[in-house]
Amino acid sequence: MFIWGWGGDYDPMFILSIFTSAQVYNGWSDSAYRNPTYDKLFAEQNTTIDQTKRKAIVDQMQQILYKDSPYIILAYPYDVEGYNNGNWTGWVRNLDGKGGVIYTTFIDSYLYAHPGSAAKSSSSSSSSVWIVIGVVAGLIVVAVIVLLAMRGRRRQVEEG
Repeated sequence: MFIWGWGGDYDPMFILSIFTSAQVYNGWSDSAYRNPTYDKLFAEQNTTIDQTKRKAIVDQMQQILYKDSPYIILAYPYDVEGYNNGNWTGWVRNLDGKGGVIYTTFIDSYLYAHPGSAAKSSSSSSSSVWIVIGVVAGLIVVAVIVLLAMRGRRRQVEEG
């Protein structure tokens, strides 16, 4: 027994391929699952152009996996994303605007996201403030380290 996790893309091709009999020998199947009906449906969905028909085939494949249970699912974790929608524009959501922005195989957000008008007007003053805060915090940390080191040396001299 083991605890493992898989994640898929928005197109289910890869995650569906893991359960084909060929993957027992090719190394992707860690459950050694084999089902000839599933294999046939996998080949069929791979060549089906009509998205509605393909979805119906994929639904059948999922029902087979549900019934056969090559894995026992312990949890369905959520993928959480955080991105600044106020100061940045151009984010591209997958799945017709319902999917993710960052954790995706598509690079649209990385190509099209850019600072918005609010970020341009306040970026120089706010970044200057953060630089000053960072420098001051760094100086305080260095001062504390130096004081603690000097205190430790003083004790060693007094005890020695």
